[in-house]
Amino acid sequence: MTTGRIFFALALSVAAACLAGSVSAQDAGTRVAEASDWQVFEGTGPKACWAVTAPRKTVNTRNGREVTVRRGDILLFVTYQPARDVAGEVSFTGGYPFAKGSTATLEIDGA
Repeated sequence: MTTGRIFFALALSVAAACLAGSVSAQDAGTRVAEASDWQVFEGTGPKACWAVTAPRKTVNTRNGREVTVRRGDILLFVTYQPARDVAGEVSFTGGYPFAKGSTATLEIDGA
């Protein structure tokens, strides 16, 4: 199964979980599904679901050269919040604040 198909299947799972009438998870951030490199969580107050993944590989550069950096987790999220009419919002955390005016490149599945 390709990464795109896995992502699509997870997105459908997240949407179904958010739109379901009952909430099985009482605590925010309860994991409800997992596939390949993705995990799906559900939260309440307000109701929300999100899929999250971490990169398989990261390359940090400065002035065209690879450098070692200290950072927190790098995560990509796809979020659904029905009460706010949010469906499939993509966001990410880079592990540290980016310098003003800097450029970050996010590559997904070689693209």
